[in-house]
Amino acid sequence: MATMLTELLRLETDLSYEKCKVGVAVIVQCLHTKSVSLEQLPHIYKALNQEKLPGGAESLNPDVVEMQTLFSNVLRYKNDFQQRGWYLHDDEEEIQENLKRLLSILTMGNQEALEVSIKTDLDCVQNLVQYFQMETRSALRSTMSQIFGALCTMSPVFITNLFYSTLTLELVKDIMSVEDEQRCIHSVILLSMVLSTREPVPAHYQGMLNDEFVNFLLDKIEHCENLRLSDVCVELLLAFNMHFEEPDSNVILAELAKCSEATVLTQNFLKLFNKGEDPIQIFPDDAKMNCVLKFASDLYSLKSTATLLYTNDMKVLIDIIIREITDRSENDAARTEYLSLMHLIMQNSDYKEHQHRKGDLVSALNQIEFAEESTSSDAQMTAVLVYEIRKLL
Repeated sequence: MATMLTELLRLETDLSYEKCKVGVAVIVQCLHTKSVSLEQLPHIYKALNQEKLPGGAESLNPDVVEMQTLFSNVLRYKNDFQQRGWYLHDDEEEIQENLKRLLSILTMGNQEALEVSIKTDLDCVQNLVQYFQMETRSALRSTMSQIFGALCTMSPVFITNLFYSTLTLELVKDIMSVEDEQRCIHSVILLSMVLSTREPVPAHYQGMLNDEFVNFLLDKIEHCENLRLSDVCVELLLAFNMHFEEPDSNVILAELAKCSEATVLTQNFLKLFNKGEDPIQIFPDDAKMNCVLKFASDLYSLKSTATLLYTNDMKVLIDIIIREITDRSENDAARTEYLSLMHLIMQNSDYKEHQHRKGDLVSALNQIEFAEESTSSDAQMTAVLVYEIRKLL
């Protein structure tokens, strides 16, 4: 029985065999000490599978208790530095140990209990942001960046909290000034997570989230020899683009309109578009429009940026759109978005000069019209788009 339980635990987790043995031993010892009967086991199993913990249970969780202590230590480090105005050279090891333990708990601990606890006291997150802003030692900043990343994957509430904090501009400054490419990659990835919402950009951000920042990213994308840095800068550009509702006021489009070409950007964009995945989506149930699809729609909303893709690249884009509108069902809202993109391409590009796969497009539209039975707003929008596309053929 002991071997079987150990192997079951190992199969269901990423723990080593030795750690699984310890885990099973601790559980069995606890059950024995508490005199738990076999009749109680189904109730324990049911409690483990509940979506939410019983009321107040999170405050008793050992992960929560330790996390609160570690966050308190962060506040102490921040206050100590504010009072002194300089670093103690022998405190880095202690601080790093505290931060690494905090990171471990946030990634390996009881996520539900930790999330509930942090939401009741978001000041702990802001204290960490303030300390990050003060701290210049690379190793400590790197660990804090990982902690922020762990918080972003825990709850959209924490992303919003970080987005409206000083962390956003601190990361922008870090990206544009740091020479260490690995550190730059970490900052770019974290900023992409922080910008993965569609919330309005505060006015005071626009002094740094501006044309200079966009051109910096475009230069990294096109000319950086570090391909990993180039790739993550593409994702950051897509994340930033999520915050612009109107193409006419979109600083990214304004700068792309000045580009004679953006080969690396367009090739990376086409790869992502073909995959149909959202590289900045953190939560599976996120209802926001796919950032790659939004970028494509924004690009073809203006004649000045509709020429950014070479004709052959645009044909590849059309191939993918026809595939998507053919394969997707009438209840899939993304199909309407692909139809809308096709409409924009026909309106603002040179599509009429080559009419790539016109026959297949007509067949796809016919299939949609014959199959459409729903009276939903999406279905009505689809009918309008089909009609408008036909007018342009």
